Amino acid sequence: MGDMFGAAHMLPRSGILLNNNMNNFRIQTSSDGTEIDNPNSIAELKRPLSMLAPVITTTGGQPHIALGASGGGQIPDAIGQVLSKVLVHEVSPKSALGKSRFHFDRATDELLVEKSFPKYARDALGKKGHQVVPIG
Repeated sequence: MGDMFGAAHMLPRSGILLNNNMNNFRIQTSSDGTEIDNPNSIAELKRPLSMLAPVITTTGGQPHIALGASGGGQIPDAIGQVLSKVLVHEVSPKSALGKSRFHFDRATDELLVEKSFPKYARDALGKKGHQVVPIG
């Protein structure tokens, strides 16, 4: 949604909140004040890069699961983990949403895991060389 509640406008018939994706544009400057070009620089006719990843799965040609998430760079990981739990491990959607998740942060080379992530799994990942960091 961008900011809380997106554009703060809801379509009356559907109840869908409209996005305010403009906050994904970035103006970066160097120490001398020169603007640095980046993928999310503001430019004419440009769309900002985004991690938005709404997903709809189908079964027999009919909608089965509609899923989206908040969390910036963690969105693809979260969606993949929830879908895996529901589609592969046959966990209910409600249960899958409540399960602990993890995210590998490439910038820091850390494996971020929710504090509720099982300790035995955190320990096993640490033994395999991952820098495991509990969050949340």
